[in-house]
Amino acid sequence: MIDLKQICRTLETKRCRTHNEKTTATVSGKSIKLSCCCDKFQKELENQIDNEVAKQVDKGIDDAFKGF
Repeated sequence: MIDLKQICRTLETKRCRTHNEKTTATVSGKSIKLSCCCDKFQKELENQIDNEVAKQVDKGIDDAFKGF
C-alpha cells in the first residue's frame, strides 16, 4: 500500500528555488493536493510524487519476495 501521508511529509520539506516558499500537501482521497507558489515548483513536486510512489512500490515488491 502506498503511504500518501509519508509522501506529503516529504514534499512539505521542499522549498521553491525561485521564491523560497514551502508547499502545502494534503491527502485527498487517493490523491495528493498541492498548494504551490508557482507552476514550475508544482511540476517539480509532481515529479517528486511519481518518484516517491515508485520507491514505495519497489519496496513493497521487494518485501513481498523476501519470504521466497
